[in-house]
Amino acid sequence: MNNHLNDSYHKEKLDLLLELIGQINSDLELNKVLLSIIHAAKIITDSEACSVFLIDDVTDELILSIPTGPAGDSVSGKRFPMGEGIAGWVAENAESQIVNDVSLDDRFRGDFNPEIFQTRNILCAPLLNQSKKVIGVLQAINKKDGLGYNEGEIPLFSALANQAANAITNARLHEERTALLSEIHHRVKNNMAVVSSLIQMQAMVEQDKGVQSKLLVNVARISSMATVHEYLYRSDSFSRLNFADNIKKVVAGTLSSFSSSERVDTSFDCDVVELNINQSIPCSLIVNEVVVYLLKYGFIGPDTGHFNLRLWSGPDDIIHLNIEHSGSSIRKQIESANNPEAGFHLIEVLSKQLHADYSYNGEVAPYTFSLSFAKSDRKGAGNSSF
Repeated sequence: MNNHLNDSYHKEKLDLLLELIGQINSDLELNKVLLSIIHAAKIITDSEACSVFLIDDVTDELILSIPTGPAGDSVSGKRFPMGEGIAGWVAENAESQIVNDVSLDDRFRGDFNPEIFQTRNILCAPLLNQSKKVIGVLQAINKKDGLGYNEGEIPLFSALANQAANAITNARLHEERTALLSEIHHRVKNNMAVVSSLIQMQAMVEQDKGVQSKLLVNVARISSMATVHEYLYRSDSFSRLNFADNIKKVVAGTLSSFSSSERVDTSFDCDVVELNINQSIPCSLIVNEVVVYLLKYGFIGPDTGHFNLRLWSGPDDIIHLNIEHSGSSIRKQIESANNPEAGFHLIEVLSKQLHADYSYNGEVAPYTFSLSFAKSDRKGAGNSSF
């Protein structure tokens, strides 16, 4: 009978462990992973408090990370040398330990805040990653039943610790990857800004108005690409960005490049549309080219021009982009076979890259440039068709 009860209890604990491991691996944010680990350790061991110690490879110290219990907040972030204390011994020797009376163990270094929380017994297991390297220690403190921990708890607790180590390693890798991608986008944006400034300086001293105009067009193009990288640098996600917000910045940058902010009114009617970088960059460049054409040919004369940009997602994730404008039709420039400018040739190339259809209604005002394409998560360089 006792064996049946023991088997049933062990199965319940094993099922619980599997459930808790699933919770631990459901997130990639390190702090959330650590909180899940501590929550799981408390449940699986029926303990009053739990802690995760992480090893600082630079200083060779143990860091007490997000401990629970009454004194948790006051001891969080405490550091002590490897090998010191019971947790330090476990980290140095890569061996689990049970100490059911800490007052009789010379390795116990005392409580940080004994007036708030007093340790009676401890269960410790090393955090071993897949390379069998110790990256920290998982510690449970004060068994709730008052009887102390037993050797039969070590296998389950060690299994939890091993899974916790893998989850911590994955979270750290995710943080490093996120930081690296952020730095890449930041550097790309800065490099583009330098190139843009050099071209803009050349345009300022250029005497030929035709050459000056072409230089400013390239400034606007670079600004459009830099805007995407700036947005991704500041974004929580490097796979998607809110293109509605991004497109407003692209238009503002283009108007600024041509000093046209005062003579052109703009309005936006945009739904929240998320695109990845491989669609955001070509779509931003298309918007830039259309706005440049409007500034050069659509809004000629003393009157203030106006255009409205509409963005929405239709059925089957088809993205629609319309630029409606007043002023003059630019159909002649679009359809001219001898057009010396690269703008609409570039739009054609970018549209092919997006697998998009575009058209221009130049017969009846408001004149409208329309673009539609299927939303895609395909990978690859954002300018792979150039």
